[in-house]
Amino acid sequence: MASLSTKVKLYCEASSKTADFGPGGNVSLQDDSDGNGPYIKEWNVTGLAQPTDADLATYDAAATTEETNNTV
Repeated sequence: MASLSTKVKLYCEASSKTADFGPGGNVSLQDDSDGNGPYIKEWNVTGLAQPTDADLATYDAAATTEETNNTV
């Protein structure tokens, strides 16, 4: 299964937006280590609604492919 960050990145790119996960960026992910996995803590992508789990699920295959292709 692909990482949340890769799925969010692809979701944004599909709408010609950029996900910036760095300090002061427009997307913040968090994992509380409570067994529920990572989630979107903050979403400030101008002109793009925060994705639902269903939205992100549509990017799972493409995200897995991208991660596989980026593996050294």
